[in-house]
Amino acid sequence: MTTLDRPNRKSTTNSEPRGRVEHSAAGLHVEAMGLGFMNPIGLAAGLDKTGARFAEIAATGAGHVEIGTVDGPFRQPPLDRQRFPLVRLGVNIGSRRKGITPNVLEDYAAAFSTAARSADYVVANLTSPDRERHADSPGLEALFGRLKREQEQAARRTPLLVKVSVDAVAAPPLRALYLARDLGLDGVVLVSSKLQFIEAVARLLDGLTLVSVGGVSNAEDLRCRLAFADLVQIHSAYIQYGPALIPHLLAELEVSQPCRRLSIRS
Repeated sequence: MTTLDRPNRKSTTNSEPRGRVEHSAAGLHVEAMGLGFMNPIGLAAGLDKTGARFAEIAATGAGHVEIGTVDGPFRQPPLDRQRFPLVRLGVNIGSRRKGITPNVLEDYAAAFSTAARSADYVVANLTSPDRERHADSPGLEALFGRLKREQEQAARRTPLLVKVSVDAVAAPPLRALYLARDLGLDGVVLVSSKLQFIEAVARLLDGLTLVSVGGVSNAEDLRCRLAFADLVQIHSAYIQYGPALIPHLLAELEVSQPCRRLSIRS
């Protein structure tokens, strides 16, 4: 059996990667954003927009499934969570409107309120360029503040993360990342295939949960991302290789090996 053994997040100011797979009786269990995950592999939003495929995906052995994006109040289909009590459910929320306007704030707030009734965590999606919302959009502070109020007023506390994409830029957009850290969000879902960006964002967040999305098609990709991220989500590889990919990657994680790219670099 193996575990993901991470040093204290404060140690990410040095040159060492902060996480790696090591042997332990604890298995592949991960603690992130105050929740326990049975393993670090999840399915990214977009594969199951409504939750209709939750049981199918959960049966693969994934540690979490993120559904959505959902816009405003939505009707979530019944999820067979009793069959998969250890699989964490994330809900990715957004708005059909453009920009970050008062109406958009209310759309996000309504979606959060609905999602928080059943989700283990909620992700505010900022990866919609066609809707003029991204990691450097005007109005981010108002959006995060509105969602934080919704989180604080809910009957139970549901972790709140923000999803940003950085592959199309020369450097990670810092505004959303600094705001997520400084306003007390619970983490960032980072869309990037560039390991150097994942490492840079991990250092900047300095304690917040980091979920890496993008560029994972094999165990080496997975290990390299887990050197800096708490959790990793797959999307395109699942579409390409199908459900068998998850147990294959989990089996590979049972073998304690470092990320070769980091070993070569050092």
